[in-house]
Amino acid sequence: MKQFVRAVAVLGVLLGSGCAAIPMHDTNVVKEVPPGKALVTFVRPVIMIGEAMNVYLWDGEHFIGVLGSGDMVQYEATPGEHLFLGRSENWTYASGSLEAGKRYLIKTNMFPGFAMRAAFASMPSTDARLPEWYTKMPPKAAAEADRAKYEAGKIGDTRKAIASFKDGAVKSFAQILPGDGH
Repeated sequence: MKQFVRAVAVLGVLLGSGCAAIPMHDTNVVKEVPPGKALVTFVRPVIMIGEAMNVYLWDGEHFIGVLGSGDMVQYEATPGEHLFLGRSENWTYASGSLEAGKRYLIKTNMFPGFAMRAAFASMPSTDARLPEWYTKMPPKAAAEADRAKYEAGKIGDTRKAIASFKDGAVKSFAQILPGDGH
């Protein structure tokens, strides 16, 4: 009976978090930061567990795309304060101020939960793994129509997650520090 209850719970989490990923397509690596923008790169190294679980990426109420295992998603952001969110079994957060002309890297760590939980980590510009991640992980992007449709369908849940963060209910999150940009 316990196994059945756990299986139903896992299925509910998967369906509730949008297990059926929106299509992500191969794209080119953005090598130069566009003028007047900051470039945020989300990476998820392969760790051999939870490979089928996706992480749904948001910049506040703007849906960015889906991060799969071994992939990267690059996002051109306006400078200033940002709250990035990722959704798998749970919500994960990264918060900080972005500077124009700088690149930021947010690593997504996965660990067991009912299915797989995610945790963002902002990577300092001195991390020796950055060059490898930028060259070894294929960049992915969502088609605008798919991105907008997903955003419209999930905005209510995302607003609740943002409100939890702003109300102080979220105690653990990644901080994007000034030295993280490069």
